[in-house]
Amino acid sequence: MSARPGPIERRDFVTAVLMAGYRPAWGHPNKRVVDEIACPPGAVHGGTLGYSRWATMALPETVDPAHAASFVRVQDGFCDYAPALDPKAGMEWHVNFADPHLFVAHTSSLFAQDEMQVAEDPALGVLRETAIADGLRAVTVANGEPTPVLVMGAERRCRVATAPEAADGRPAGLYGNAFARGDPDAVRRATSPVDPPTVTNLIRGPQATPVLVRHVRCTTILTVARYSAGVR
Repeated sequence: MSARPGPIERRDFVTAVLMAGYRPAWGHPNKRVVDEIACPPGAVHGGTLGYSRWATMALPETVDPAHAASFVRVQDGFCDYAPALDPKAGMEWHVNFADPHLFVAHTSSLFAQDEMQVAEDPALGVLRETAIADGLRAVTVANGEPTPVLVMGAERRCRVATAPEAADGRPAGLYGNAFARGDPDAVRRATSPVDPPTVTNLIRGPQATPVLVRHVRCTTILTVARYSAGVR
């Protein structure tokens, strides 16, 4: 039997060390509003962030659809990174497909799934910057092939309600470009602290062209199915 492939990159970061003195250069004041709720003065950051990046792996010759489906839960609507699984039942992973550069727009005015995840799990932003400073590539595509990134142990410290709610000052919602157009007070009301923080484990894959989407996404998910146990 062949040995289990290892990751291309792997690093563990102490969250409290990452967050100490971190002062992101926010590209929009509404991002600062969310951050002040997620990380108020005196906030204590715990745990360890586990980062790993994996090469493309061959797809299996056969797949049992019923067995594969038992590992996946589909949730309709906008992205929501709230825990959905009892921790005793197994390890829960959230899947996110976005720009191949890991969390590249997290300080910008955008608020799609990638930026929303970093806003709610703020250590992910400094993880990107620290990984790159340490010489890691932090990309989910290399040489035209997917290299999905797995992140374990991110603290989810707030929740941002993005659905339209005219009575609360967000008639167009706060998702995507609507976030930048939102009134700061409406953003503040839409943001709730998560205390104590919950923990997010993330599968971060790349966006893909229509020609590549099936290959990229299937390979990313099967990579996690086969090797997520190896990053414990």
